[in-house]
Amino acid sequence: MSSELDYSPTFRPQLAASHSLRNSPTSGLLPLLRSSVLHFRKTFQILFSIKFYTYGSSKRMISQEIFGGRETVLVHLLAATTAGVATSTAKNPIWLVKTRL
Repeated sequence: MSSELDYSPTFRPQLAASHSLRNSPTSGLLPLLRSSVLHFRKTFQILFSIKFYTYGSSKRMISQEIFGGRETVLVHLLAATTAGVATSTAKNPIWLVKTRL
């Protein structure tokens, strides 16, 4: 039901490392409930790691497009701000539902 093909290739090494640390299965026949829980856990792992992905991508793009490839303090500040906004936007609905439950 949930396979590694469901996720972006960018996150495959990260998920593989997570599986090796937790000894969780990557595929196979799992009961529906356990498979669903595993799928949601992987989804939340990706959401929580989005800050680092967004920070790195933003830093690279801002550095190349605005500052001609130089990494200045302003590049790091803008990349961190972008990552914070993206993470807050992605996590806010999750925390809202969690709080209401």
